[in-house]
Amino acid sequence: MEIKTKQKMKHNFLFNKNEMLVDKVIFFGLLVALLLVPLILRGSFIDFISPSFTAIPSYSTGEKFEIFSYNKYLLLIFITIILSLIFIIKVFVFNYSIKKSSVNLLIGLFIVVVLLSSMFATHKFLVLRGIFDRNEGTITYLCYAILFFIASNIKIPKSYLKWTLYILIPFTIVNSIIGLLNFYGTNLLKNKVVLHMIIGNLGDEFAFSEGSYLMGTLDQGNYLSGVSAMLFITFFILATLCKNLKLKIINIILLFLSFSILLASLSNSGFFTILLLVPLFLVLIFFNKKYKELLLGFSLVLSLTIVFIPMNNHNEKVWNETFGNYQSLNPFFNQNSDIKAKEKSSEPSTDQNKAGSNVISPKRQVENFIPQLPEAGISWGSGRGYLWKTTLPLIYERPILGYGLDTYTYHFPQNDINMISGVGTIAVATKPHSLYLDLAFGTGVLGLLIFLIMVVIPLWKSVKWIVLNKNLNEDSEIVAITFILFAYLIQGIVNDSIIGVSVIFYILLGILTSELYNKEEKVA
Repeated sequence: MEIKTKQKMKHNFLFNKNEMLVDKVIFFGLLVALLLVPLILRGSFIDFISPSFTAIPSYSTGEKFEIFSYNKYLLLIFITIILSLIFIIKVFVFNYSIKKSSVNLLIGLFIVVVLLSSMFATHKFLVLRGIFDRNEGTITYLCYAILFFIASNIKIPKSYLKWTLYILIPFTIVNSIIGLLNFYGTNLLKNKVVLHMIIGNLGDEFAFSEGSYLMGTLDQGNYLSGVSAMLFITFFILATLCKNLKLKIINIILLFLSFSILLASLSNSGFFTILLLVPLFLVLIFFNKKYKELLLGFSLVLSLTIVFIPMNNHNEKVWNETFGNYQSLNPFFNQNSDIKAKEKSSEPSTDQNKAGSNVISPKRQVENFIPQLPEAGISWGSGRGYLWKTTLPLIYERPILGYGLDTYTYHFPQNDINMISGVGTIAVATKPHSLYLDLAFGTGVLGLLIFLIMVVIPLWKSVKWIVLNKNLNEDSEIVAITFILFAYLIQGIVNDSIIGVSVIFYILLGILTSELYNKEEKVA
């Protein structure tokens, strides 16, 4: 009897050891996704089939060229399939018992709603992949949900947790370099080496349209501004709480780089996000009686002027998209600064200034006589007021399951004569410029509600744990992950989901959920 017991104990030990090894392999795969998916920038020709006849050349049937999202989409699918197969092995070979948790249940419900919204969508073929230059359809959201589920159901050593954040260093460095070069007037699309890296062997057969430029590995300033806020709050927290001097210095450098991305984006969503989260974090460490960290935090905030003043002097729009939203007078702007350099810098806060723009030039407009057009203007939020006002009635028409993900372009009234008074130009509305409205439009209010509950549960647990924890320095990674998730949700009020940013959110949300469950098990 004793021999059988020992054999059983040895058998369980080997299974647990193998399960831990599988979890480490899965964790490594998640790190690969965090490293590569946001970074990929490669041109591809895509055969696109429009679900309906349209006079808009950019979104009619034909071969399209895209550099920002399609290869991210393919890599996301590939990694999700590989990790899913490994997780299946973990469940059926090593008899892993999936946790009976509310989050796992909600992930399952979210997947069901996404599938149902696709089944009842008008454009069933389009809804699978979505628009060719976004690729935010059903398949992408299934990948998000699966990666979230897998990350939530692994156990990793606490020492591994920091790598989920430091794996974002290459993304930060690359985008700060591209962003600053573009900001100071260097168009990398005119560089033969960079151009070859993006378009490969197309060579002289391909050329970007006049006025195209490269801001980063994401396709416009709004998204770069949003993700820079996520990076900023991460490295701000790590720099403040980290005890290792070398890591502290590295985090401070990365903090400055992420802030430069934010300013170079010339979009205010990221700045608004850090205005909310930085004071919240400083209040947290004050009540935690971390006075040295509090002093360092204030010092870091003040030191950001090293980055802000020269960039503001180069382009006054830096002030307009940051403090200018609250104070019009710019005390830092040098009126004698290089005007030519300022004119050469990009204006990336709107969709019409990106590589591969979808704005219709006057020559390509449909030649219809429209009497008494409204006067051109821009509604509040850089046109979001008009988009949101027009989107809400559409959601009201199909409130339960929505229209299907990433089908917005073909349901939005593109011929609305009030568009010019809402967004200031004749453009193609491809998204509502809000993560939450986009989800409500694509999956209905039901999908949005499940998403919110699914996200709030782990975040609420994390907030409670942080507030009660008296040793934030030892668990700075959990604090940083919690804040980076809040940053995503805040910037998502005015920005849409894109693969290069959302993949970070769903994987980190899963890692946080797993870590919190593991802590609860230890306490129990």
